[in-house]
Amino acid sequence: MSVAQRFVRLMIVGTVLGIAGPALAVTSVELFDANVRYTSGIFVPLSAYNAFTIQPLTTAAWTSSARPISRVAADGASLILVRVALPITSLGPVHATLVSGELDSSPGSLWGINDQHLVESSLIGGAVDTPHKVRRMLWVPTFVVGGQRFAFLLYRSPRNFDSSSGSTSELANRTAWLTVQLAGSSSAVTQAITIVRPLVIFIHGTGSDNDAWAQFPLWEDSANELNDFQPGTLPFQATRISFHWIWNSTGGVQENADTILPQLVSALRYWREATDTAATQAEVVTHSFGGFIARQVAQTQPDPDPLTPNDLHNFRAATNWGHGSIHKLVTLAATHRGSGDANGVAFLNANGRTAGFVREEACTEGEYIDMGALRDQMVLSPALQSLRETPVPGHVIVGSGRAALDPSNTYNKEAFGILLVDKSDGPYVMASGFNNSACPTDSLFNYIFNLDPDIPPITGSGTNNDCSVTPNYDLVVSAYSSQGLMPASATTTALDLDPAAGLIGRLNHSALHDPAFGSAQIVATISDRVAFLLKQGTKSQYFSHFPAADSVAQTPLEERFSQEFDSSWLEVGTNCPAPSYDSTCPAYSSVQVVPPRLLLEDATPTPLYVYGLLNGEWRLAHSPTSSSSTSRNCAVTLDSSSSNVVDFMTNAVTGAQTVVATGAGTATIEVSVQGVAGTVSVPVTVVGIGN
Repeated sequence: MSVAQRFVRLMIVGTVLGIAGPALAVTSVELFDANVRYTSGIFVPLSAYNAFTIQPLTTAAWTSSARPISRVAADGASLILVRVALPITSLGPVHATLVSGELDSSPGSLWGINDQHLVESSLIGGAVDTPHKVRRMLWVPTFVVGGQRFAFLLYRSPRNFDSSSGSTSELANRTAWLTVQLAGSSSAVTQAITIVRPLVIFIHGTGSDNDAWAQFPLWEDSANELNDFQPGTLPFQATRISFHWIWNSTGGVQENADTILPQLVSALRYWREATDTAATQAEVVTHSFGGFIARQVAQTQPDPDPLTPNDLHNFRAATNWGHGSIHKLVTLAATHRGSGDANGVAFLNANGRTAGFVREEACTEGEYIDMGALRDQMVLSPALQSLRETPVPGHVIVGSGRAALDPSNTYNKEAFGILLVDKSDGPYVMASGFNNSACPTDSLFNYIFNLDPDIPPITGSGTNNDCSVTPNYDLVVSAYSSQGLMPASATTTALDLDPAAGLIGRLNHSALHDPAFGSAQIVATISDRVAFLLKQGTKSQYFSHFPAADSVAQTPLEERFSQEFDSSWLEVGTNCPAPSYDSTCPAYSSVQVVPPRLLLEDATPTPLYVYGLLNGEWRLAHSPTSSSSTSRNCAVTLDSSSSNVVDFMTNAVTGAQTVVATGAGTATIEVSVQGVAGTVSVPVTVVGIGN
């Protein structure tokens, strides 16, 4: 038993046995979620601490509508309001003490109820990691209100869950002990506070959806949205959000960020209420375009006041005390400076053998190349150049995979397709004659994906044509781009992983998260690395702030991209017709809907994710796609019990239905899936439709 635990045990025994002391003592200690959503609109911290300002927090009406809480996420931003009741005749201040139940772990901190250091109101934000008078002991005065004496203080969650010694590494929760005692009394009340890890939220990339993470161990083996957050084999809780339904994940960064931000807020809210946790920030793990989108989310502030109640549309808001909703951001092969692949698609669409052919081929796949995803991911596009510093702790994982070692042969097929649309004297036909004759395939891919014949595709020459060294691309994005200007300590490469695992040259773009593009071993190794990173402190060497994209001069290659490629090339050719999807629907044995209940605050379109159980595995039952390998475009029907409260919006391109609030009140959505008997009921509460 630790010293802290022995101290707490003695305090509890003293309370229970009534060890000698003054007759007057603490009557009760109550803990409430201090988030403005649950305080009847009263923003904490208060402007001042006196009998007048605390009076509204002492009424029976406020208490009945408040949210009692004893669990908190270790995000360093969440606050618990501590209300201490005492007899009216009590004298003197109240003394509060905080200790951890686990060795070498922060129990959090204690703050005055009017301490404005808890709020981040600067223009850029990100000061949550800057300590201000962090205390584990606090004296607070008491005030008489309505015939009873009260004291108030605030508890702030620890910034990180894990201890520096690693003693908490495999824990899903731990304990802090709050002891409150009236000055001069030997009797005290001790309250346990359970500390949990922040929720992990996964965001996919272009042309993908939530099933991109279906075999990623960190999601699959954690408590997640499909098992109602019941404990898994890993000590995390996780969920997934998607921008797929807009244009099959081919929309521009701003449209996608406008979709992801309210889902981030809603997913966090659903999790904290489903698990009875006070939580403000989530860990965010992204792939490819998802990293760019997450950074766009972090600078989305239509209302410049960081304390606005406009929470669904502001990253920094009153509900997160101006700190934002992301605790850590880990990006896998992100397009932080763009993708030469996007430039190549634009070039071939306009300048290939047949103008518009690439666009036509994309149309048959239901992917609109001019809807914004490729436009915004062209190297240092205007959207990318507008990325400011991202003031959340970030880490990048860089892919570097050769086509010759791609087990699925996916990218070889893509390369030959590109050659077919290139002119006989075009750059891609000529590329095979560029550098490194020992590895002609790599030379070709280096040109296709880096668009520069003068940069060697690998760091060294191959032996017997094996070329088994690290290239400077992952078949979609260069290492320089996916590193996002982050320092080496905040970057993971193949060399940082287990060298004996033989991953050098095998981290193809999608192989980082999907075994279909590589192997289960690759995905497991990346998952383990992400789990390791999520256990590191936000101020550790592994994390840094993403610098603004324009904080360094463009490289000569980036200048070439900007000067020689035009995003309007993506629009050459006839407009895409409505896509014709594969209509095959597997025989699902049952279905479930995520989230299982909705609370809507405005008229923002909200997707429901419908999953079907097939061969013991939950997969998306409705995700519009023409890929014959997925075949999950089951017809999903949504019916509202009251269209005056909630109705539906159908996307003109994908046909996906989303939920839209139409008026305050309650209703039920009945969800049915093709070939599955019965329906799933989703209760809906609408509290406003102002936006």
